[in-house]
This record gives sequence, C-alpha cells and structure tokens, in this order.
Amino acid sequence: MSFYSYIILNRLLANRQKFIFMIPFWTFMVCTIVMRFMILIYRLEAIMSSSEVATATNQQLVNNFHLGYFISIALCELSS
Repeated sequence: MSFYSYIILNRLLANRQKFIFMIPFWTFMVCTIVMRFMILIYRLEAIMSSSEVATATNQQLVNNFHLGYFISIALCELSS
C-alpha cells in the first residue's frame, strides 16, 4: 500500500499536522481492510451456496465491494 509515503510524512509533519494526516489515512486503511474481508466473506458464501440466484446476487455484491475497495485505496493514496 502507501506505507512509504506514510513513513515519510509521519517523520516530516509536526504534531497537529501529523494528527490531521493520520485520521483520514487510517480511516481509509480500515475501509480497505473491511472491503477486503467483505469480498472474502461473500466469495465464500457464493462458493458454498448451491443456488444460482444467490450466487448471482453475491457476485453483484462482490463487484460493488471491489469498487469500494479500489476507491478506498485511491483515497488512501490521495491523502498521502
């Protein structure tokens, strides 16, 4: 991820600036991790399900979670 810029900015920024930087950075990182786990959960549910309707619905959800995952990575990069 964007830990190189995090390390650089963490050393360069002063107390208040560092605090303002770290809040959005870690918020977007947590969103990224949550989206990744949601993708994993719905993929496993689709694999375990025998219904094609449920699998199609899960695939749509996984596609939306992928979109959220990549957007949160982009926002994390943008914040740093």
